[in-house]
Amino acid sequence: MINPKQRLRVKSSIVYTELDNREAVLLNFKTKCFYRLNEVGAKIWQLLDGKNTIGEITDAIVNEYDVDKDKAFNSVNRQIKKLIKEKMVEVAV
Repeated sequence: MINPKQRLRVKSSIVYTELDNREAVLLNFKTKCFYRLNEVGAKIWQLLDGKNTIGEITDAIVNEYDVDKDKAFNSVNRQIKKLIKEKMVEVAV
């Protein structure tokens, strides 16, 4: 499980494009991986700036989507694990 105090940031090789339906697509130029994000995933991505902790991102999801904190944390955790696996984010220092 991801540490709620951890900060992550987007790798520079990733291109992010928002779509009209509040979804987004990501393209990793190094791995040639194409990834689609739903509305919540796009919001999580926008908050991965190296300044927000995983806990703060979870709180933002809870506030914006009126969802239970545990459910929001699990969703954020799953999304971040996928992004780490696809080498699209890194630990901020």
